[in-house]
Amino acid sequence: MALGAAFACGPAEAGPWARDTGGYYLRGLVSAKTLDGLHGTRADAYGEYGLTDRWTLTGKTEAVAYEDSIGDIDRQSYRLTLRRQLWARKGGVIGA
Repeated sequence: MALGAAFACGPAEAGPWARDTGGYYLRGLVSAKTLDGLHGTRADAYGEYGLTDRWTLTGKTEAVAYEDSIGDIDRQSYRLTLRRQLWARKGGVIGA
């Protein structure tokens, strides 16, 4: 199944460049983990959307929850950012 999922995914890109206007990238991940004998599940989702040819909106959410945990060790976080491409030439990019 994991091999099939790997072929279903498109190419990944990362860096300071902006998405094309209206272009997007979405990724989701669910995994199992163990912490001091506690079994947990971690999930995250990440997305990018090209607002203009120089501005990209990005968002990410992630959560981890443990079965039968004592105390408050489950976590959630959210992030929303803007990325601006400042300069690009022949494969080199500077962004903020």
